[in-house]
Amino acid sequence: MLFEDGIGVYLIPALGGPERHLAKLGTPYPFSRLSWSADSRWIAFAKLDDPSEAPRKYRVHLLRLETGEERVFPLSSPDCVMSLHPAFSFDGKYLATTCVLSGGAGHKIYIQNSEGSRAREVVRIASPIMSLDGLTWTADGRFLVYAADGKLWRVPVEGGTPELLPFADNATMPTVSMSGRLSFARGSVDRKLWSIELKTATKAAGPAAPFAPSTRLQWQPRFSPDGSRVVFGSDRSGSIEIWIADRDGSNPVQLTFLASRSGTPRWSPDGQTIFFDSLVSGTSHLFTLNANGGTARLLPTGTPNASHPFCSQDGHWIYFTTEKPTAVWKVPSAGGTAIRLTKEGSYYPQESEDGKILLYIAGDQARELWAIPVNGGDEHRMKGMPSLTLDAAWTPSHNGIYFVNGDPGRYSLFYYELATRSVHRVTQLTDRLVHPGITVSPDGHQLLYAGIESSESDLVLVDGFH
Repeated sequence: MLFEDGIGVYLIPALGGPERHLAKLGTPYPFSRLSWSADSRWIAFAKLDDPSEAPRKYRVHLLRLETGEERVFPLSSPDCVMSLHPAFSFDGKYLATTCVLSGGAGHKIYIQNSEGSRAREVVRIASPIMSLDGLTWTADGRFLVYAADGKLWRVPVEGGTPELLPFADNATMPTVSMSGRLSFARGSVDRKLWSIELKTATKAAGPAAPFAPSTRLQWQPRFSPDGSRVVFGSDRSGSIEIWIADRDGSNPVQLTFLASRSGTPRWSPDGQTIFFDSLVSGTSHLFTLNANGGTARLLPTGTPNASHPFCSQDGHWIYFTTEKPTAVWKVPSAGGTAIRLTKEGSYYPQESEDGKILLYIAGDQARELWAIPVNGGDEHRMKGMPSLTLDAAWTPSHNGIYFVNGDPGRYSLFYYELATRSVHRVTQLTDRLVHPGITVSPDGHQLLYAGIESSESDLVLVDGFH
């Protein structure tokens, strides 16, 4: 239920009656999922502990109904930056949660006892944070069911290979009753790529217009160096693959057929090659692909995982993110031994338009934009840039940096001017949510981003599920 300044948890009798306020959650959307303990004495939910902290970090809280006692449930692992989607087992002995890994590396599902100790990893999920939505137990306690990328998956609580449930498409928020009835929400989400015409660097010519309309997920667009084409990620063929279209969004063509989540597509300076990351091998690695199509090729980095590729302006290097520790590295564009460039906690690199500095996200307590000379040197925060609520919704331009900031439903596009270190609000965005990745055309006249304007859903019931 909504407050004037956020969302709260309320209790109401099943047959109707006065409501009772239990907890104030701040602004937890879209993570406001609840779970009852088996004895109905505890409610688990994800809560934003400190709204002023950036990036916003959510933790699972437990609330005792009899006394109003509220406590934070221990994190399942030091690798977790957030814990979400709590789910009590039917016998009340265990609580399953999702652990959000740093640097966009995905999630892990853990099971802990009800006191928060003896954490055990069940499965790793490579979906982005906004694409994992819900977790529940089967009635017999042998499996967990979770929603990821619009599909439902079942995995043994002892660990193993997740099984796709073929009857559940566009599914979120699964739950199973003690009788074995599975229910979930089947939604239709208005996901779009949007185009903004820019009158000047700091002023939009008008409101955003749809670009390459589709009823499926589309995100992470990137203009080609000559501005004639756009590469982007889409699941319109099933899995999230790499697609390409003309500048106006016409003639979309699928480039990859890896049947696995692939994303963060980036161009080489000559426009002949596309670099991207993919989970086709189980963990994220970099791949290259001819922009006109063909077979994707693994780009060796010598690291256990790699994501967020970006090609240097001279075409000699590929910057990327790896984890443990999460940092920005670079590797020759043909592959080889990678070199670490930044401190721990840095990710999502992009080179400036003039090729002199490397920009990336860093900061212990906030999503901050930092920079380092491309040949190495002092790492420093970009002065005048605010902390970012969306760590991957920014892009360099000729003389500045465009970025999206704000809260869901209240986002705006901003422009940071490098010469003056000043920030200008370009236009307000109407999207309920904004996905990672924005791009500006080489001539500076057009900007693309991915957003969700609206959504609707139905409840689906499945009898006899186990």
